Amino acid sequence: MGPARSDKGQWVRGWGLAAEEGVAAEAKAVKAGVGVAVEVSAAAVGAAGRKEKTSGRQTLQPKSSLVENQDALLAVRLAIASGKGGTGKTTIATNLAMRLAHHGQEVVYVDCDVEAPNGHLFLKPDEVREYPVNRLVPQVSQERCQHCGDCGRICRYNAILCLAERTLIYDELCHSCGGCVRVCPTRAITEIPHFVGVVRIGIAGKVQFVSGTLKVSEASSPPVIRAALQAMPPSDWVILDAPPGAACSVVETLRDCDYVLLVSEPTPFGLHDLQIALELAKTLAVPCGVVVNRAYSSMAELRELCGQAQVPVLGEIPDDLAIARAYSRGQRIIDVVPGLHRTFDHLLLRLLEELQPNVLPFRTRQDLEQAIYANDRMEATNLNEPGRLMAT
Repeated sequence: MGPARSDKGQWVRGWGLAAEEGVAAEAKAVKAGVGVAVEVSAAAVGAAGRKEKTSGRQTLQPKSSLVENQDALLAVRLAIASGKGGTGKTTIATNLAMRLAHHGQEVVYVDCDVEAPNGHLFLKPDEVREYPVNRLVPQVSQERCQHCGDCGRICRYNAILCLAERTLIYDELCHSCGGCVRVCPTRAITEIPHFVGVVRIGIAGKVQFVSGTLKVSEASSPPVIRAALQAMPPSDWVILDAPPGAACSVVETLRDCDYVLLVSEPTPFGLHDLQIALELAKTLAVPCGVVVNRAYSSMAELRELCGQAQVPVLGEIPDDLAIARAYSRGQRIIDVVPGLHRTFDHLLLRLLEELQPNVLPFRTRQDLEQAIYANDRMEATNLNEPGRLMAT
């Protein structure tokens, strides 16, 4: 929504200018060495990453473009989300990433739950490097400020209070839009970097690992989520472990995704929040499917809800005490619970049926299908039994 008082012509024009020139302002800030979020180049994952050490910590040289490596755009962006916490998003995301890598796919796992990241507990990445994330916040020169109030009127988040003799900035409310800088007639407002969190990059076996962590006391998580997303190296698949709920952080994660797996559980709370998540996916026009965790045989209400929404149930993880034990020990369930790797392989096959041809290149689809069926046949031969997965 724009400013509330549209009768102020200067105000409306000022906000339009801020929106129109926002990209240019951000580009200018990046060139100056700061940005709304630290932009992590794909090269930073390897030893050739451009970085410099300051005060014992590593900081990235900012890029001149938000997308430096066009190959990153070719990856399938798959988000794992839910309407509530505790449904098993990280369990699904980490095990799915490892299963894709097992079948020869290049995979990046991104933990976007920056307020409570826990993917590292299951993937256990090595060679982890840490980079700070900053966003721009305004700073007012009281000597140059005429206290005209233009900056306060343009701010949609009430982060600027203009008094008769002083202008106050509330950093925790600022969303770094840059509008106040654009409308200030005396150029009394400048922007300075404000530390909001860190991005960590590492390797977990064959899976490349990226995770963001929001600084304690910070209220806004999207800047750190954007920084984590910009850290993604080129790959075939990007697995986004989304935050719970349906707020701004989830929208930021699901933006530009190719498909969303909504993890739910067959409980009243799970069904209620699944409906909210389905409405969010519909609003964002992102195709989605459902994975049921702690599933049991009769789930009539959940199946009815998915049927009414015309959303497929792609997989079911059984309600098994062995799975709970593995989770509590930080173990991946495909590694310790017999047969669950086939459950995730079946989920991948169902997912391939749902992904549109323009999303997943034919060669990638063919290679993954062949790898899954070949692995199934090899295991069946070793066990002297027929294959569990039937090629169609």
